[in-house]
Amino acid sequence: VPVLTDLHLADGLLSLNEIRQEYEDMDSLGQYLSILESYGYSLNQLNNTMEHYSHDPEALDEIYEKVIAQLTEMEGEIKRNKKPIM
Repeated sequence: VPVLTDLHLADGLLSLNEIRQEYEDMDSLGQYLSILESYGYSLNQLNNTMEHYSHDPEALDEIYEKVIAQLTEMEGEIKRNKKPIM
């Protein structure tokens, strides 16, 4: 779940114009590889795992419910810690 959470965070960040402009040479594949490597996984392992779970959609759905819960928790923490400008 943490790997998928980080992959989706990277996707979200790279979809922002400000981030893309700041890091023009950064692409999603490079970010994926960096994230996977930090967890000790390869792109091939991710692809094989996703292929496996594509044949078990209920299990994949359970995994993504946890990913969504983790992302929602992170969003809530950011909102709670956000301080007004004025």
